[in-house]
Amino acid sequence: MQQKRVFTEMQRLGVEDGPSKIPVAAGIKRRTRHCMIRLLNVMFSETFAGRVHEIDGKPTRTELDSNQTHASSSFWTGFHDAYLSDQAEFGKLNSTLPLFAKCNPAIIVPHDAAKLRDMWKD
Repeated sequence: MQQKRVFTEMQRLGVEDGPSKIPVAAGIKRRTRHCMIRLLNVMFSETFAGRVHEIDGKPTRTELDSNQTHASSSFWTGFHDAYLSDQAEFGKLNSTLPLFAKCNPAIIVPHDAAKLRDMWKD
């Protein structure tokens, strides 16, 4: 019965392949079909659209001194906070295509900043 509940929850989140065959560290969630739509909504929101040039920019001297580079840079930490926020604009999907019928970007799967950066690079 427990396995059925887990499988039902995985289907709701969009992970239909079943449990991961690779052991995953505690607290790290797998990417679902909802994650990329939410990531794109946040990336092209009014807050971050003007900062896209900062994604892979060179870190400042203070970021280097404080060991904050790339995944922990100010852009990705701010992006991470916005991604996990409950803003209605990030949970919208404006598409009538059947391809996106099961996508619901309002479902927030908590990923860390490094995972979000890797998802963006994919």
